[in-house]
Amino acid sequence: MSLSKQLSILISLIFLIVFSASFMISMNSIRDYLEVESDIHVQDTATSLGLSLSPHMQNEEDPILQTMMNAIFDMGYYKEMRLENVDGEVLVKLNNPSQIEGVPDWLIDWFPMKSATAVTEISSGWTISGKLYVIGNPAYGYLKLYQQAKKTLLYSGLIFIGAFLLLMLVLRLILQPLKAIQRQATLITNGEFTTIERLPWTTEVKHVAQSMNSMSAKIGDTVTRLNQRLDALNENLKRDGLTRLLNQATFNEDIKRYLSNGTEGYAGYIKFDDLSAISKQKGNQIVDNLLRDLARILG
Repeated sequence: MSLSKQLSILISLIFLIVFSASFMISMNSIRDYLEVESDIHVQDTATSLGLSLSPHMQNEEDPILQTMMNAIFDMGYYKEMRLENVDGEVLVKLNNPSQIEGVPDWLIDWFPMKSATAVTEISSGWTISGKLYVIGNPAYGYLKLYQQAKKTLLYSGLIFIGAFLLLMLVLRLILQPLKAIQRQATLITNGEFTTIERLPWTTEVKHVAQSMNSMSAKIGDTVTRLNQRLDALNENLKRDGLTRLLNQATFNEDIKRYLSNGTEGYAGYIKFDDLSAISKQKGNQIVDNLLRDLARILG
C-alpha cells in the first residue's frame, strides 16, 4: 500500500474518532439535561395536581377527580397517572403507551432515557386521603434528542467530506513522510488543532505543511461553531418557549447553587392560579399574550 493511501486512511480514521467522541459527548449531555427537565416537570405536575384534587377526595366517586386528571393527562407527555385512596385502591388510572415514532432504534439503544416518576400524598384536612402517581413519557425527549443528533451528524459529515477532499489535495504533494505532520495528526486526535510554526524549506514539503495548517485551523473553527450551536441549544432548553424567561428547572438549579455557596439575597415567586380556567374562558391566545406581557415587564 502506498504512503499516500496509508496517510489517507490514518488521518480519516483520526477525524472519524474525533467527531465520534464529540458526538457521543454532546448526545450524552443533552440526554442528561432532558432527563433532569423531565423529572422536574413530572414532580411539578404531581404536586400541583395533587393540591387540586385534595378538596374532592372526601368523595372518592366524585367525577371531578377523573375530569381533572384527564385534563392534565391530555395536555402533557405522560405515560401513566394513577390515583389511589389511603387503602391502596385505584380510583383513577390513565395510561398512554410509550410509542416512539420517527426515532431509530439505534438511538434508543445507545442513549436510553429513564421514565421520570413522581409520587405525592393527597391530604384532606389533617389526614392523608390518597396518593397520586405520575410517570413521564420519554418519547418527547427521544424526539428532541433525535433532532439534535441529525443536525450534529449532518455538520460532522460535511466537515469530514471537506477535510477528506482537502487531504487528498495535500497528499498529492507529499514526497516523503514528515514527523511534524505525524505529530500534528496525533494532536488532532486529542482535540488540539495546532499548526506547524516552522515550515520546511523544501517547496513540495512546505506546501504539504501549509495545507495541514489550514485544515487544522478550519476543523478547529468548525468544532468551535458546533460547540457554540450546542451552547445555544442548551440556552434554549433553559428558557420557556413562550416567554423566553428562564424556566423552573434553571430557577431551581440557580437557587441550589446560591444556597450551597452561602450567597445572600432575595428571591421572588409569581404564580398564576387557575390559568387553565382562564384559558377555557378567554382562550389560549389571551393567556399567551398575558404571559408575554408579564415577561416583557419583568425583563
